[in-house]
Amino acid sequence: MKPVNRRTGSEGGNPAASTKGKKTGDTKRTCVLRLFVAGDGVNSYLARINLEKLLACLPATECDVTVIDVLEDPQAAFKHGVTVTPMLQVLEPEPGRTIYGNLSDASVVLAALRPGGTR
Repeated sequence: MKPVNRRTGSEGGNPAASTKGKKTGDTKRTCVLRLFVAGDGVNSYLARINLEKLLACLPATECDVTVIDVLEDPQAAFKHGVTVTPMLQVLEPEPGRTIYGNLSDASVVLAALRPGGTR
């Protein structure tokens, strides 16, 4: 499986597409996420489902999500320093965070998606 790029609410999406430069009056926040999974294992499956549910609860946030299956693309895991799956990298908003596990603790994920990444 190749990396899958998805914008919330629609399939597809260009990972290089920038969400910056929007009109000043636009209140949508943006986030860029990278989820590393290992096939369809239980925790990888749960991480996908939990992330999808959390993003559905954030209608004012537009997210670029890239899902990378490390069984299909081990080089990506090596390149990004992945030692454990599932692993979510929050690239934006800054300062960025890494969250390990099936993302069942919604408060941790939601805190990472806030500007400044604090609880």
